[in-house]
Amino acid sequence: TLFPYTTLSRSRDVYTNLSRGSDSPTEISQLRQEYARYRLELLTLDTLSAYARRLKGQGQRNSGKMEEALCTFSSLMDDPDVGFNDKASTAYNIATAHEMMGDREQQKLWLARSAQYDFLAQDREYLSLYSLAMLLYEDGDLDRAARYIQTNMMDVLDGHFNTRMSNSGKAQLMIAAASLRAEHRRRMLWLGLSSVITALLLVSVAFFLRYRSLSKRLDHLNADLTDANIIKENYVFRYMALSVNYLERQDEFRHSLLQTVKEDGLPAVRQRLSSPTESYQAFKEFYRIFDETFLGIYPDFVRRVNSLLKEDCQIPEPKGKTLTTELRILAAIRIGITDSGRIATFLKCSPATVYTYRTKMRNWAAFTKEEFEERIKKI
Repeated sequence: TLFPYTTLSRSRDVYTNLSRGSDSPTEISQLRQEYARYRLELLTLDTLSAYARRLKGQGQRNSGKMEEALCTFSSLMDDPDVGFNDKASTAYNIATAHEMMGDREQQKLWLARSAQYDFLAQDREYLSLYSLAMLLYEDGDLDRAARYIQTNMMDVLDGHFNTRMSNSGKAQLMIAAASLRAEHRRRMLWLGLSSVITALLLVSVAFFLRYRSLSKRLDHLNADLTDANIIKENYVFRYMALSVNYLERQDEFRHSLLQTVKEDGLPAVRQRLSSPTESYQAFKEFYRIFDETFLGIYPDFVRRVNSLLKEDCQIPEPKGKTLTTELRILAAIRIGITDSGRIATFLKCSPATVYTYRTKMRNWAAFTKEEFEERIKKI
């Protein structure tokens, strides 16, 4: 069978003019009608060539017979005698059929296969790589789209396809601009993420420092509680020892009175009871034990009190473990006895005497009168 070269040549010339585009809708319509006429004429003369079979598949596709079109195109792709150019064009037509059916993934797959055959062919004249790049651009895959359109542009320049140069150039600029915008968005996103991460790190550091501060405060509170427990235990022990000592002394005093009655009679007993010596010695012993106990629990009490007084009003360090009257009043305030009447009862003196001493100590203070006794309570 002779191949109708004249009809094929005229058909391709018309298709070339159609692909270049025109500003006149009438001219475009005429070219399409002429191209369709030449294709039908060709199909009446030739049914065996790859070109004719491809035209047949295109006709089936354009008339909506997609299954028949895909079957025709598949037979071409499986034919070992069909060249790379024809397979590239056939794969492109299959991609177009999938586009018409709405299958975007298959469309991209067959465009990629068409591009593969284009690279194997000597004349890379099809639009597969360009179309694939545009699809990837629409899907947001800008890196691949940029690479593909760059390769397509190089093919256009090497092959001097002037009709495709404008579209490929515009597509390349469009994809490049989109890539720049995407890169800018990535940088802004990275900047935002960096700012958020930095803020989170700062917050974490702040929480960590706050945690350490709270831990230290908790340690101090635990230490204070431990000290308070030790103080409480010492107080309880001293109170018990003092109570036992008092009971023993009462028992000894009772026995001594009985002995005095036996030996010297009642007048001698009356004389002993009217003498202040016994009670004086008992109170003296009580204050000695109190002073010793208090200074044992607060060994730096006098130094801490002096730190709250003016320089010319410092209290000399007592000899041994004995407190002066002023220091005993402050010691009573420290352990929670703040009422002057109760302090007077504790010291066996009048409330006026306690008031005088408290006023004198407040006047000696390096702070306000109210603040002075508050600081005494915290020693």
